[in-house]
This record gives sequence, C-alpha cells and structure tokens, in this order.
Amino acid sequence: MENAKWISCPPECDSPVIRRLFNLSAPTGGSIRITGLGFFTLFINGKRVGGDLFTPALTDYEPRDMSRWSYPLFDITTHRILYLRYDVGDFLQDGENVLEVQLGPGWYRQNERLAEGRMSFGSELKAWFDAEFSQSDGNTVRVFSDGTEQWRASSIVYSNLFAGEVIDARVSEMEAVYSPVKTVPAPDAILEEQTCPSDRVIRTIVPVLHHTLGSRRFYDAGESISGRVRVTAGGEPGRKITLRFADEFYPDGELNFDSTGGRSRFADGRYQIQSDTFICGSGKTVFAPEYAWHAFRYFEIEGEFDELAVEVIHTDVPVISSFDSSSPILNWLYDAYVRTQLDNLHNCIPSDCPHRERLGYTGDGQLAAKAAMFALDMRGAYRKWIRDILDCQDVISGHVQHTAPAMGGGGGPGGWGCAVVIVPDEYFRHYGDREILEECYPHMVRWIAYLKSHSVSGLVVREEERGWCLGDWASLHPLHIPAAYVNSCFLLDSLYRMVRIARELGHSEDSRNFAEYAKLVRKAIVSEYFDAATGSYAGGVQGADAYAVWVGLDEDGRAFKNLVDKYRRLDYFDTGFIGTEILVNVLTGSGEANLAYQLMTSEKLGSYAYMKEHGATTIWEDFDGRESHNHPMYGSPVRHLFDAFLGIRQPEGENAYRRLVIAPQIPDRLSFASGSTVLPCGPVSVSFSQDGKTVSFRVSVPDGVPAEFTFGGKTLTLLPGENSFSMDFKA
Repeated sequence: MENAKWISCPPECDSPVIRRLFNLSAPTGGSIRITGLGFFTLFINGKRVGGDLFTPALTDYEPRDMSRWSYPLFDITTHRILYLRYDVGDFLQDGENVLEVQLGPGWYRQNERLAEGRMSFGSELKAWFDAEFSQSDGNTVRVFSDGTEQWRASSIVYSNLFAGEVIDARVSEMEAVYSPVKTVPAPDAILEEQTCPSDRVIRTIVPVLHHTLGSRRFYDAGESISGRVRVTAGGEPGRKITLRFADEFYPDGELNFDSTGGRSRFADGRYQIQSDTFICGSGKTVFAPEYAWHAFRYFEIEGEFDELAVEVIHTDVPVISSFDSSSPILNWLYDAYVRTQLDNLHNCIPSDCPHRERLGYTGDGQLAAKAAMFALDMRGAYRKWIRDILDCQDVISGHVQHTAPAMGGGGGPGGWGCAVVIVPDEYFRHYGDREILEECYPHMVRWIAYLKSHSVSGLVVREEERGWCLGDWASLHPLHIPAAYVNSCFLLDSLYRMVRIARELGHSEDSRNFAEYAKLVRKAIVSEYFDAATGSYAGGVQGADAYAVWVGLDEDGRAFKNLVDKYRRLDYFDTGFIGTEILVNVLTGSGEANLAYQLMTSEKLGSYAYMKEHGATTIWEDFDGRESHNHPMYGSPVRHLFDAFLGIRQPEGENAYRRLVIAPQIPDRLSFASGSTVLPCGPVSVSFSQDGKTVSFRVSVPDGVPAEFTFGGKTLTLLPGENSFSMDFKA
C-alpha cells in the first residue's frame, strides 16, 4: 500500500476514465484495493466489477475551509477515506489486461448547491489502487497506481450530485484521446477499508403514464423513491431526452419542485431542480446517471425512447420487520417510515432528505435511531455513521457538528450534538457492542465538557458563534418552547446515560462525577422553568412537561397530569419533531397508550392522517407539508409500535435482548395488531386481537432466550417458539 500513489485528472472533466495496462501469464486469481474521490467505478477488461454505487461511502475526506460555510466553523476534525476490496480473478485474462477507473464528482467536488456554503473538498478528482494478481507459474504480479496511467473523457459530460447528469453517447463512439495523469500528494487523512454496505439498485418499478402536456410525458412511480430512471433509446445521433423529477404536481399538470428543493438556486442562478439529459448516439443505448441519485415520485420526460424503468437505490440495508393492525393510519405510518428511512440511506448515512439537502443531520439520525434499529438491519450502517459523528467532533473543544460527516447545516447542542452520546448508547443497548462504548467514551466525555463550558448556572445557553443553538424544530405552530430548556434536558439525559456508561466501562470516579453534575443541572432546570403553582415546566408549551417527565423531574406527578389533560383536549401534536418523540415515549411509558394512539391517529392537522389523506407515501418534514415530503424525523414514534403497542422490550440494564419482556400496551380502539422484528437474539413476533373483554395473543420468541409476558397485572413465562393464549382485557 505504501508504494501506491494518488493520481488525478484535470478539473475541467466531470467524469474521467483512468486506464492502466498490464500483462499476466495464465492468471489464477487476484484482488484489488481501490478508491476514488468523489465516487469511482471499476472496470477490468471492459466489464464492471460489482454492483456498488456511490463508492466510497462519504466521510470527512480531508481538511477544507469551513469558515466559508453558512454557519462558519473553525473546528479541527478527523479525516478519513475509505477504500473497497474486490476479488477480480474472474475478470482477468491471459496476456494484456485493461484496468479502468471512472470517476465522478460526488460530494468531493460539489460546487452547485451552496445553501450550506462552499463545502467542496477539492477541484481535481483522483484515484488510488493497489492490486495483486496470481499466475499459474506461482508468481505474483503487483499493479498499483504510480502515475504511468492515462485518462480520457467519458460519455458523462456533466455530473452534479444535486443537479443530475448529462450523458452524451456520441462521446463513447469517438476514438478515445488519452492524456497522462499526474501524481498528487496523499490526502491528510486516515485510509482504511470500507466495511459498511454500499448503495445498490435494490428493486425496479415500472412507471405508469400519468398525463401528457404537448410533447412531454409525465410518469408516476407509485411511491416516493430514491434512485434514478433508466432509459433505453436509440436512433438519430444528437437527439436529446430530458428528464425532471418532483414529488408533486401543480393543478395545471406541471411538476411542482418546491418540496424537492426547487425554491433554492444553484451557484449559477438556476433553480435547484433534479434533471438528466441523455444525448443519443448512432446505436441503442441504456442511459442512467452514474454519480447522482434523484428523489421523486413523478417525473417528466421529453424526447423519444424505447423503454423506461425506475430503479430504487439506497444503502443495501435489509428490512427486518413487519407491522399490520386494524388502524389504517398506523399501518401507513409504519410503511411510510420504512420507505422514508430507506430513501434517506445513502453512503451509510441516515440523511434528513434525499433530494434538497441529503445531509446526515445528527438530530434526525439520533431521534429515529431506535425506530430504525427495530425496522431495519442497521448494524453496519450505524456503525459507520457513529464513526462519522466522532470524526466530525472538534479535537480540541469537543464541539459536535450538526451533520455527520461534517457538511454544514443548522441545529442545536441537545437534539443534535448529544447524538455523540445517544446513538452509541442506543446502539450498545440494542446490539450489545461494548467496543463501541469504549471507542466513543472519550468523545462523549469531551462533549459533556463542551456543554458545561457553554452553560450558565447549569443551563446550556449557547453553542458556536454565528451558528444556531436550536431547541426543538419544525413544529406546526411557531416554536415557543425555550431552547435552553430543551438543550439542558438533553444534557441531563446524556449525564444519566454517562453515569451508566462510565459504570459499565469501569470508570467509577467518572460515574460519580457525572451523577454530581446531573444534580446541578437538575436543580438549575427546576429553578428556572418549574412553576410551583401550576406544576408545569416552561408553561407546558409544546410538550415541555413531557421533557420534564422524560428526565425524571416530575416528582409529584403534576406535570404528567397537566400533560395528559392538555393533549386529551388538544388531540394533535403541537410539538416539534423532538418533542413529538418524547411525548409519545412518555405517554407509552406511563400507562397512557390510549392517548398516544389518539394523537398518532388523530384526524386533525398535526398528526399523520393528514399526510396519508393527501396521498403521501413517505413522511413529511412538517405535518402540514410546507417543506420536504421525504423526511424520516417525524417517523421516530414508529419504535413505539414495537416497544409499546406490541410490547417488545428488554429488562432495564440489559442489552442485546439477551432477555425479553413482552408487555403489550393495547389501546382500546386497536382491535388487532401484528408485528415482527429480528433482534440480536433472533426473530420475535407478537400479535393480538381483542373484543374489549378478551385478548388473544400469539407470541414467538427465539430458542435459548429467557422471556416473560406481562399484561393486565399477570405474568407468564414464555416457551421457545410460538406461544398462544388468551387473557381478560382488563385483568
């Protein structure tokens, strides 16, 4: 590896192809370690190697000037570049072999969308590879990037992650003109193997013609997806086919780009609209963007073509769950959440939206972490993303960015930055990976110290200068819940977690210190925000009392009573995306499953029915649909379909579900529900049906896992495999 050099091509080419020729005598096998910045595709002897897309996975590649961001930063972060390893023995041939690496700008040279500021890492795309091939004579041939390679232009004449691609098939029909590459210094970054899953084409949809306007045809994919349209076309050289993508129509039949970013403009003044242009050559060509994905339900196409297909693309993460019930709204919520979370998984990053920003916001990712782990196999994806969170922490101050990898964006220290504590802790509790706690612990300690340094009298009151210090976000009505209250509650929750984590790792003195600090913060919150006359915190606005219950401040129960009384009357969520999850969590954790169900299924604006009734197939950023229509953050209460309504839990203090407690909380109006998930201990399923008097249960648990069932004050020991029984509903 130490001999391989980084090689680059001139910046004026958006997608160069680097070629290396080498000879083999009766090859018997071979492997290659390879990467490229931004994205790369490997070909050997004209054949594509693997089905990976958008590789390597995005990381904080190398140092850049963060002072030019919309919210300037001067942090010193950790930089990392991932390479992939491929077995290429089946691609080799006797005699001359051709290794080609095609590059695309990806995130590395993203200079069109500037809403978060100038985030581009560099202007020259570059590659690195190191290969070993075995021959039948027993000799090994090593081929590595060394500057003797040549490059040519590809048929991708324009590529931008947000804007799309222009592909000219005529270029590939011309005689290739090769030029020398140049060697460049190795990036100031850690180079290590990518172990997380890559993006892939997961499934294919046949779109349906929706309507036509003149020569333009508009198609419906049937659901909001993340991916691309594959077009097969041929005929007259130079003939163009253009596509544009959106989630909505205007009444006149034109695409409405607002929810997919169309209100913003690119650097050259164009509106931020996802589009592709394909230019035909002399023969039939299959066109599809290689280094950009789109997010859409509907698309417009102008120009003649032979075939169309919609390819759904995301990180290759399996769905490991199911849910069905008598509530169409809960069923929609589960389906929409799974689709939304998958649409927002690219490069092993749980993003906020797959079109407008595409960033790994720590707030969105940490709020939905438990829902994601119940619904999807997130072990590899979250393991990588946790490393991104650690890498984007300032090595001196301990500040944690609002996005990971660090790509700018607004947020706050609590619901965003506390992801450095919350996500690894939830990962440990779900998967039982103690090593991740050991790796993250020093970063967690630095984060707590950062929050302390940005506090006054025990309350978190600021973050970085010229940046945001949000509390909650994206509520139906203007936010009134105090940011310092929200952030201080998150600090208190993180301190409680740190007491337990420090004890788990054997840092007993740290554990005691965190417990003492928690007492100080607790006292400060009560002193500043508790009204002894009413029993509420921060006036009870937008779920404020739920925060108090969540962090154990409600000693006499008045805040909880006020909370229940308020939301029974209100019958919708007036909370932001953070408060919504905390509210449902508190209600289901305190015997108010009926109220949680009422809020989640309410027909009023401020719940999920409005999205469903307006044809949404993914979860919106706002309950009223003002912004993005593909945001997973309001899907976080999906976890409570599993841990509350179905009751799939583990005893307090346990991890990796080595012991199971099935304790369903059945809302009166939910006549049946059935669901399953695959936990680290194995597959678990729960179903029930009830008539208001008797409940029939069917519960399946893995072999070798101690499990008990609790309902209506009764407890049963569950046997391995399927258990069927009935109980009185109000026992």
